[in-house]
Amino acid sequence: MSVGGRFAGVRGISIPEADAARLAVGHLLALGHRRVAHVGAELGPGVLESVLGARREAWATMLSEAGVAARPDWFASGGLRIDGSRDAALRLLGRPDRPTAVFAATDETAFGVLLAAQRLGLRVPEDLSVAGVDDHPFSVGYGLTTVRQSPAEQGARAADLLLADLGARRGAVSTAPAPVELVVRSSTAPPPA
Repeated sequence: MSVGGRFAGVRGISIPEADAARLAVGHLLALGHRRVAHVGAELGPGVLESVLGARREAWATMLSEAGVAARPDWFASGGLRIDGSRDAALRLLGRPDRPTAVFAATDETAFGVLLAAQRLGLRVPEDLSVAGVDDHPFSVGYGLTTVRQSPAEQGARAADLLLADLGARRGAVSTAPAPVELVVRSSTAPPPA
C-alpha cells in the first residue's frame, strides 16, 4: 500500500497530482498572469516521476490551453529543497524578462521562491505571485496560496483499504484519489500593470 505517490502494481492513496497543479496554475491564470514560471525538480524514479511529472505537465498544459506557450527556460529545478529552490528562482527572477508568477511544485519549493523574491527586492504579491502545493504548516505564516492536501486523511483512507483487503481476495490493483482544494492567501494577486 502506498500513500502519497503512485507505483505500478501497488494499490494506494494519492492526490490527483495534475488536478492539484491545475488548481494552482488556473488560479494564477484567472488573476491575469501570462508569464508563469515553474520551479520544481528534475524527474527521478518512483514518486518524483509520478508526482512532479504530473505537476509539471499540468503547468505546461494549462498555459497552452490559455494560449500561452510554456517556455522551457521558465522551468527551473531546485531539487525540492528551500536553498536549491531559492537559487533556481534567483536565476529565473533575475532575468530582464522575468515571470510575473511562479507555480512551485511544493510549498517548500515556494518558500525558496519567496526568499529569492525578497533577496531581489520583489514584493509578493505586487511584483510576483507565488502558488504552491501541499499546505505545509508554515504556509499560513508565509501567506502562501497553495493547494491543500491532507496526509492524515490519506493515511486513514489507506489504513481502511488495507484493513478491507485483509479479509478479501486480492483483486485488481486500484488507487483512490484524495481530495484537494485551493487555499488562497496573500501571495497571489493580479500581475503588475
